[in-house]
Amino acid sequence: MKWGRAVSVCLPGDSRTRAVVALGAMLGVAVASLAGLWPARADSLPPASLAARVQAVEGANQIRDLLISYGHLFDVRDLEGYSQLFAPNGTWNGNFGGSYVTARGPAGVLAMMVRVLGTPHYDPEKVTGFHLMTNFLIHVQGDHATAWSRWTYFARGKHNELVPSLAGHYDDALVRVNGQWKFERREVFRDIPPEK
Repeated sequence: MKWGRAVSVCLPGDSRTRAVVALGAMLGVAVASLAGLWPARADSLPPASLAARVQAVEGANQIRDLLISYGHLFDVRDLEGYSQLFAPNGTWNGNFGGSYVTARGPAGVLAMMVRVLGTPHYDPEKVTGFHLMTNFLIHVQGDHATAWSRWTYFARGKHNELVPSLAGHYDDALVRVNGQWKFERREVFRDIPPEK
């Protein structure tokens, strides 16, 4: 019982206490493993399964960055960069500029943004508002994915205070194009105040 002696050296208390603690630890690991709570060893997973899981995790991280970049590029008025977040046939769908519009592809998205916003200059010293992107639910399957997320637009108030002015959510279909995740379809919804 070399193992038992090793445990008795490592654990405090009398021999009965040490034996009970060691047995409890072994039973806990066994139960957790059977219940699927204990992580499987990486080398025990089928290679394809491990590779797919890693790809899905990496894809979800890249998509999260894409969702955040969308709000950031809009806020700093980088309309060209913003439009490049869309796949060649990707669509932007929602109420913008007072009417429901669908823009297709980077060129169509850029034209829509310029039509509504013009070509505004961003001044970091005079920020008037920004998006806060949250609540990401991302599901990746190979080179395609879906995502759901929330957005809140904060504006500068009359007395220089921070004011949440609009809030809504996005429903997205995404596609990996040449190793980069892009919007295949973005549905933009305004929840508060509700759209008319």
